[in-house]
Amino acid sequence: MVRAGPVSCGCVLDGELVFLPNEIPRRGAFAAWGKGPGNPVPGAARIELVFPGGTYGIRKRMVSAELIPLAEALPLLLSSEDSLRMRRSVRVWAAAAAAGVGLVARGRLLPTVGPGDLDVWRAGPLDPSDLSWLRELAAAFPPAAHALAVPDSRPMRLRSPEALVRDLWDAIADTIVRSPAAPRTTAMAIQANVPPMATPTTPVATVARCASPENHTGQRCHTLPWRSASGM
Repeated sequence: MVRAGPVSCGCVLDGELVFLPNEIPRRGAFAAWGKGPGNPVPGAARIELVFPGGTYGIRKRMVSAELIPLAEALPLLLSSEDSLRMRRSVRVWAAAAAAGVGLVARGRLLPTVGPGDLDVWRAGPLDPSDLSWLRELAAAFPPAAHALAVPDSRPMRLRSPEALVRDLWDAIADTIVRSPAAPRTTAMAIQANVPPMATPTTPVATVARCASPENHTGQRCHTLPWRSASGM
């Protein structure tokens, strides 16, 4: 649960960090929290995190956090030089962000259709070395870095680090790739736009739907080759 939307900020990553995914990947944000009582967060949001304790070994608690839009968080994470002074949760998310940008640089991008038939880019397909590295990184995640509950889980369960990292990679792909060049990689030109737009029913859109956000196996579908009206 989040009681505020992402806000622009001149923030410093000096607390704990967790990624808050969104159905529209590019709307995901990082929450910086746990800076201590002597470091109030200006314009703080209230988010629901999960901590040890309670009947089932974990319990929910509302905490104050600074919400950082992904587009603003990426430069901070990628330029993190003083990593030894940062919390472990920040260091693992910085590593995940660098890997996500690397996937985009390698062209591991899929134009897909998200909830409500909205246009979405995702990262993939992943090769065995990507998945192996993902498992190693997930094993290094401290509880603070993935302190989110699986929605509607009974008994309550924590979100897995692997799933959250895949969510971040999708968000990075959905953010970085939206440029004037995006229509050259997909038959659906609307996927170059930042505002979410409904995707029309086309053969490409049908194929794209098989790359669902629930599929975290790395086995994702490619869209059909695109040709412009001029055949270019």
